[in-house]
This record gives sequence, structure tokens and C-alpha cells, in this order.
Amino acid sequence: MDSSTSAVAAQAARDEELRGECAKAFALYKKGDLKQATKLLQKFLARHPAHLLLHYAHIRLSHMLLLEQRQSVDDIINEILECSDRAKTAIEACPDSLLAYLLLSQVATDVPTPSDQVMDMTFATLRKVASAAAAASPLAAPADLEHAKAIATFDDEVFALALLPDIRECTDSAAYRREAMACLAKAPAMIKDLRRESESLARSKPGPWGVEASVGPHFLALRDAAHTAEAARRLQRVLGRARREAADQALAAVDKGCQLQHWNHPTGSHTLHYVQRRESARAGGSSDRVGPPAHLDLLTDYIAAAAAARVAGNDLFRKQKYPEVWPGIKPSGRWLHVSPTG
Repeated sequence: MDSSTSAVAAQAARDEELRGECAKAFALYKKGDLKQATKLLQKFLARHPAHLLLHYAHIRLSHMLLLEQRQSVDDIINEILECSDRAKTAIEACPDSLLAYLLLSQVATDVPTPSDQVMDMTFATLRKVASAAAAASPLAAPADLEHAKAIATFDDEVFALALLPDIRECTDSAAYRREAMACLAKAPAMIKDLRRESESLARSKPGPWGVEASVGPHFLALRDAAHTAEAARRLQRVLGRARREAADQALAAVDKGCQLQHWNHPTGSHTLHYVQRRESARAGGSSDRVGPPAHLDLLTDYIAAAAAARVAGNDLFRKQKYPEVWPGIKPSGRWLHVSPTG
């Protein structure tokens, strides 16, 4: 093993070790032990001051704590400053990492903006972040993508953060960089929309302390709802893509059966007609019956569920409505044999 290969292997081993420490810190936080979680990360940051995973976890601890607060901005100013300072430290330590810029933008977006002055300061920060991110070296994108994949293994709320790319939609580091720059560009509009909607709700539904004091609570409710909606939207997009791919696979397999039977019909409509005739013949009915074949729908649904389970990383067969009624598509002699079990 040459020196370059050894260095790559050593870096991979170190990344995996630190990913494990980040996972431990998140587990401690979820158990309510923020102090110990922070202490653990700071210990490893002292040893590896330029490692992005550690900075990410360190920022997210304070970010998650900030998201849980329901007091006014004045009451949580220390938490806001600590979170922002950690993000700025990460940028100083990892100036070419888009992840660091993205996380600072996410923090800035999630903090209530009670006045025009604060909003102007936030916009100024976002402009500097976007400019610095654009100047960051594209050579760091592959490492960012690998870090983002590692983050998804210990931060189960990362897909709710609209300003961090959904790695399930990024096929390579170039796609990740493009999505990251798009996320940075939409941050100012997100803040404006939250502020405008908060003020509108405060005027229409003022609390007992008046309109101005109601803006903050409405902002928090809208922000949290936006996070939940973002996670749901991303999941539906991923599952939708999986279903489309699975349906294409199912139809392609049936088309293959058409070809085996010398029914040279490459299109989906001819495939459906073929399956209609096959199902009708099997049931002893007329070969000219119309209507979608239920068995094909079930088969496509089953394959789609299997694909979605692989993509989403959970067991849809147990959690949703897909029982294992289809054994798959099996060629039987010259026929494409499609039939439910039992």
C-alpha cells in the first residue's frame, strides 16, 4: 500500500470514528444531557479543530436547543449568539465547506427577526455568506457530500432543514454543490415570508399582550410548521420517484413477457392491453374486456413499496399497507407468469 492510499484509508477511519462520536453526542442530547454532549464534542474539536462533522454537531446542539425555546428574542439572546458564533467558527476552520455556510444560513433563518434593524443585519450576514460560499473551492464538494451522508446517519432531523440539500436527491458532488448554492440563494426570501406571515397573523389574531408581542409566537409556530412540512415534502418526493421507477420496472418486465409471446408492443398502453388479455384468458372471460387490470396495479404497488423502503430506509411492508402478496415476476415457460400467492 503506497503512502497516498494509506493516507486515504487513515482519513476514512478517522471520519468514521468522529462520526461515531457525533452520534454519541446526539444520543446524549436526546437523553437531556446537553452538558455532557457539548463536553464530548469540544474534547474532539480540540484534537481535530478543522473537522467539519464535529463543527456541524457542535452547531446543531445549540441550534436544536434554540429551536426548543419559546421565549422572546431578548430572553434567548445568549443562545442565539452562541449558536451563531459556533457557525462562524466552523466557517473560519473550514472556509471551503459549503455545509458550514449552509448551517449558518439556517441558523439565521430560524432566529426570530423582531425588528427591521435585526432583519437588515440578518440579510447582511446572508449576503456575506452567499458571497463567501460562491468563492469556496469546488474541490471541497466531494468531501461535503460525504459529510452530508454521514450527518444523515446521526441527525434524524436534517431533512427538515430547508437550507441543507437533500442528499437523497444529489447524485454526485456537482449536483450537491448546485443544490447548496440554490439553498443559499433562497434564504432571504424565506426570512421575508416568515416575517410577513407572522405580522399578518399577529394583526388578525393578536394575543393578550397586543399585536407587536404576538409576532414572535406566530413566527415560532410558522417556523416549526415549515420544518415539518419540509421533511414531509422531501419524503414524498423521494417516495414518488421510487414509485415511478418501480412502475417503469414492472411495465418493462411485462413488456418483456410480451416479446416472449411475440407480442412486439414496446409501449405501456400495449402492455396493459396484453395483461388485460392475459388476465381475462386466465379467468375464462372475454379477451376484449376493458378497464385497468387490478393485478398489475397490485404488482406495481408492491414493487414500488419495496423500492421506497430501500430509499427511505424503513420497512414499509410493516408500517404501511403493502402486504407481501406478490412473489415477483417469474417467467414460466414462454409465458410471463403473474399471479398473486394464495
